[in-house]
Amino acid sequence: MIAGVLGLLFGLAAVLALVVSLIPFLGWLNWITSLPLAFVGLILSRFSRGGWKTLGTLINVAVIIVALLRLLLGGGVI
Repeated sequence: MIAGVLGLLFGLAAVLALVVSLIPFLGWLNWITSLPLAFVGLILSRFSRGGWKTLGTLINVAVIIVALLRLLLGGGVI
């Protein structure tokens, strides 16, 4: 239960970091903030029980996809 809530909180923090990193010339922030927070949140969400598991997993996977897409478009991933 507590891991699911923590995973959700990490996901929400990753969303906030992702919004900031969508500003031009700040895409490199995805490597430092968005992706690590989303991966930790995903791990915590997957190992939890209860209803928070699905919501945390969806938010974290969405952040990972958008952050990687932003890095691909900006040339941050070779």
